[in-house]
Amino acid sequence: MTDIFESPDGGHTVYVRKPNSTERALVSMDQYAIDRKNQLEWNEIWYKKDSNPALQKAVERVIMIYRLGKEDGKEAN
Repeated sequence: MTDIFESPDGGHTVYVRKPNSTERALVSMDQYAIDRKNQLEWNEIWYKKDSNPALQKAVERVIMIYRLGKEDGKEAN
């Protein structure tokens, strides 16, 4: 039988599954899909930080490091 390839986002993320199965495996993600996934994860972290003191401190450190890098002209692209 032939595998079925699916993309829920217009080709940015591609999954494969067997016919008559709902289980699928990731085949590939382009940079757009990776960036989108990272943004969604960061949003979740940002909104959960207020209820998690350890996460709050980690976010504060990330922001500080980011700002220091911008001031030094070493911001990563």
